[in-house]
Amino acid sequence: MDKKLKEIIKKNKEELIKLSAELFDDINCKVCGECDRNTHGKTRGCCEYCVEHNGYFRNNEIKNIKDLKKEYNFDNKLGFWDKGCKLPREKRSLTCLYYCCEKLEDEVIKIKGRNKWDEFRQKEIVIREGFSLLVNLQSIKQFIKSNE
Repeated sequence: MDKKLKEIIKKNKEELIKLSAELFDDINCKVCGECDRNTHGKTRGCCEYCVEHNGYFRNNEIKNIKDLKKEYNFDNKLGFWDKGCKLPREKRSLTCLYYCCEKLEDEVIKIKGRNKWDEFRQKEIVIREGFSLLVNLQSIKQFIKSNE
């Protein structure tokens, strides 16, 4: 059961990451790189609290945050930020894979129109809900493992 659940989680996470990249990558590059929210003398918008929230990772989402911080030069003031996220998409927290700010919404509407925003938003919701299900599956997996 545990092995089967692990395979389900891995397969679905990979697919959700792919869908997230298809939906967000182009628009993220434009909007996030040019974000004008400023903290600590550097622009980093939504990533403002990356340091305080350990890259927005939830407790059961990552095994060893220390290794990830070391590998990607986690900064004590900027976290994983450096003109964008240092982490490749497949290593980002689930929150970072689907978060959509107002500025991103405005840009999608400006580029694609209001009706395309509604379509974009529906896809974003499906991706977010998919990641939420994965978090729940990981919790179930940990529960099963701790009760064996």
